[in-house]
Amino acid sequence: MATDHEVGHGRDITWTLRAKQALEHISEAWIGTSWTVEVTEPAAPVTARPFTPPTCS
Repeated sequence: MATDHEVGHGRDITWTLRAKQALEHISEAWIGTSWTVEVTEPAAPVTARPFTPPTCS
């Protein structure tokens, strides 16, 4: 497991990266795949700037 803390673009994020053994149906569907990677980030604090998606015009 690895963690990283990044500050940029008005965001302050700590994320966790963890490798896990692939589930059986994934290994069967993709021969040679034995690991999956999980990236998680705890919920943003209430004081965080909300994400505003770009609008199309």
